[in-house]
Amino acid sequence: MKKVLLIDSTPVKQAPYLNIYTSVFDKKRLSWDILTWDKDADGETSYKNHIFTIHRKMHLHGLSKLNDFFHVSVEMRKIISNGQYTHIVVVNTIWALLLIDVLSQMRGHYIIDIRDYKIERKLFVPVFFLKLVSRAFVTVISSNGFRDFLPEDEHIVVSHNISDFCHESREPSLYPGKKEVTIGYVGYVRYNTPNRNLIKRIGGDLSYKLVYYGNVSKYCDFVNDDSLQRNNVYMMGKFENNEKYKIYEGIDIINSLFDSSYASRTLTPNRLYDALLYKKPMIVPAHSYMAKLVKKYQLGLVTDLSENFNIELKSYIDHFDRGNFVRNCNQLLNEVKSEQQNFFKSIEEFVKG
Repeated sequence: MKKVLLIDSTPVKQAPYLNIYTSVFDKKRLSWDILTWDKDADGETSYKNHIFTIHRKMHLHGLSKLNDFFHVSVEMRKIISNGQYTHIVVVNTIWALLLIDVLSQMRGHYIIDIRDYKIERKLFVPVFFLKLVSRAFVTVISSNGFRDFLPEDEHIVVSHNISDFCHESREPSLYPGKKEVTIGYVGYVRYNTPNRNLIKRIGGDLSYKLVYYGNVSKYCDFVNDDSLQRNNVYMMGKFENNEKYKIYEGIDIINSLFDSSYASRTLTPNRLYDALLYKKPMIVPAHSYMAKLVKKYQLGLVTDLSENFNIELKSYIDHFDRGNFVRNCNQLLNEVKSEQQNFFKSIEEFVKG
């Protein structure tokens, strides 16, 4: 009997891409479990509704953090051994490397799903990582930007973080000459430096409203910085995913700024799909994979947030071509849908073997 285990240390509620896998497994009437890590509290491993949760509070730095990962990987081995799984999907490189001995015995019966770029360039990691990639049934990437550190291989497929096409919009709310333009960040609020710079550039300019929806990272101090308090900046707090389309009805431009780390520069954030679905242009940082996409499909403003940013932004709005923008959104959206179908086919082939 085939039995599949999905391993991901991201909380399940924050990992909607897992639903894509489980929907295929349910369709094929396969037994499956999810294995995740609760990093906020210590306790015994729990199991409920197909989900194993390892409870171990994670330290933030140094050897203590490494020790946490080691102990969690030991507990993972126990669960894998007891569960007698025939197929494994491992999300993110760190767990593939920590479980390399387990995966080596399952050649062609595991998938590596890369959702973030973290340790792929460190020390001897590439040697072991590329060996794991070569022996996987397929390697799944959430961004074509990740191809920079992967070999050219036909066994690499893209899985886009998009599933809800129900509320797709037909036209943007932005138009040239709009008196008050709302720039919105929707999601987990982070990337401290670029958002500080954005507020410094246009905070206080009542031609714009800057709104932030979502929980705020504890590393994001721009929220509580008195020197950055402006009367056109609004922190809206937590929201439910089914409220997203309503939120976007009140947003004209998406704030998709992020930091300059290599990890961020290679990502395809969920806000790209929001832009395509809800027909909202984006503001993205220069020198990133997203900048290449935005330039190619003319989906928004690429910026380094220089002192001339307010001039760049006003010029973009004044020359915004609604019809051309919608055509470009639909072109890329169709390409995304096609790649998503290839991903589904790969997962179905995976569980056949």
